[in-house]
Parts: sequence; structure tokens; C-alpha cells
Amino acid sequence: MVEEPPKWPVRIIGIGLAIAFGLLLVVLSFQGAASSFSNKPTSLSNSSSQKQEQKKAPKRNNPSSDIRRGEALFEESGCVACHTDADTPIAPTLHGINGSLVALEDGTTVQVDSAYITESILDPLARIVRGYSPIMPLSYKDDLTDKEVQALIAYIKSLK
Repeated sequence: MVEEPPKWPVRIIGIGLAIAFGLLLVVLSFQGAASSFSNKPTSLSNSSSQKQEQKKAPKRNNPSSDIRRGEALFEESGCVACHTDADTPIAPTLHGINGSLVALEDGTTVQVDSAYITESILDPLARIVRGYSPIMPLSYKDDLTDKEVQALIAYIKSLK
């Protein structure tokens, strides 16, 4: 009878990786919060009439501003810790994913579009990409507004 090697080293390594990535997410979250404080203007030179005009100006739905906001959210929310510019053992890259076909754990494939990206953000357990563990945080449904989700989608679609 062939004796199987012990599985505990693999479990320890997996737990260690999970802890390391969790700590990385915490560090990145603090860095994102710190950078948002440092980006605030230090001057109060805007007069109250200028502020009034700024409030009255209609806000347009500018695709490039959605992409910039999505990029900031991607960093602030910690997405960048797992979704890098290349596939990793933790998460697939999102670069060039828009319009592509993705193989899922259940044996099906899905074309990546706005609906799939939305579902993946708000309900990450709905469809798991083949070869990856279901480790994406479930809290985004409660933490992100519809506009923020749309900004994230615009950013993800812009990644080439």
C-alpha cells in the first residue's frame, strides 16, 4: 500500500498565504485612506461665489471621469491586491478581459460583459472562474453604490 504524503504542509502554506494577502489588503486600505487625505487642497482660496457656481454646474456622465473614479475605487477597495496585470494563483488578471470568454468551475463559459462584471462584483460566489478559490469579499454589494459599481466596470473595461 502506497502511503500518501501528509497534507498539513499544503494547508499551512495556504493559511499563510491567506493571512499575508489579508494583511496586504489592510495595508493597502490604510494607504488609500491616507492618500485621500493628502490629496485635499490646502488652500481655501475659492470664494463662496465660486463654490456656488460649482454647485450649480450640471454634472455630466463623462466616461473618462468614470474610468478615473473606477481606478481610484479599484485601489481603495483593495481589488489591486489580488487582480494584478497578470494572472496569479490568487486571482485572474482583469486586463483585456472585457469581451473575452471565461471558463467557469461548473464547466460552462461566459462572455465578459457589463452584466457579468456587475454580478462578479456584487455576488462573487455566483460564478467562480475555473482554477480559482472563491475568496473575493462578499461585502461589495453593501459597500458600493450603483454609480461606484458603474465606475469600476468602466475602469475594468478600459484595462488592456
